[in-house]
Amino acid sequence: MKRYWLGGALVALTVAGCSSHQTSSEYDNVSLAQLSGQWQVESIDQGGIIDNSHVTVLFSEQGRISGSTSCNRYSANLIEQGKTLKVDQAVSTRMACAPALMKQEQRFLSALKETVTIRRLSDTWLVAEDASGTQRLKMIEMAPTASKQDAALDQVSEYSCRNANSIANLGVRFAGPDTVELLLAEQALMLPRVKSASGAKYSKGHVSFWNKGAEATLASGDQTWQCRRAS
Repeated sequence: MKRYWLGGALVALTVAGCSSHQTSSEYDNVSLAQLSGQWQVESIDQGGIIDNSHVTVLFSEQGRISGSTSCNRYSANLIEQGKTLKVDQAVSTRMACAPALMKQEQRFLSALKETVTIRRLSDTWLVAEDASGTQRLKMIEMAPTASKQDAALDQVSEYSCRNANSIANLGVRFAGPDTVELLLAEQALMLPRVKSASGAKYSKGHVSFWNKGAEATLASGDQTWQCRRAS
């Protein structure tokens, strides 16, 4: 497992409007809520992407950005601060794919890292630009039926976990019927499902996660936390 940092610690995104006659003040009125939904990347650095590959960006209501790099899945916090958005605590899974897909993944992550402005072109397209105004990404909005499955996979549930010594906030994303992704601080861990007498248990190495309804238990080494899903 390896995490990718987008722009070191933070990536600042300035949200802009669409047509050339709009003023800067009109750009400033675009809110975080207007960057909702699922978008498919159609162009990276003004070049096409590999046929049948799947590069996506999901802006969620929970203030997160996530999706597929065409090889791995990534996620990060999306923070609104005045006129800018910041992508923070970005993490990614690490799976080996075909060399061409891995090269495309790096192009996408590099473009995302250097993005400073997002402009809306009509109701269909978003364009991400770097500090020089060069287009780095062009995205088209996905139809609800096409994005429903990915959106469900990218849904993150927040848990509050505690033991006698510490309190931790845990993000949990169910990446399929037999896999769970744990997001804790700056780490992302993918755990496969294992047999359990009660509830659903996921385990890999020294880390285990059991959940039953809104209650869960997180174990790492010799430490155990009792967790409860936020309402």
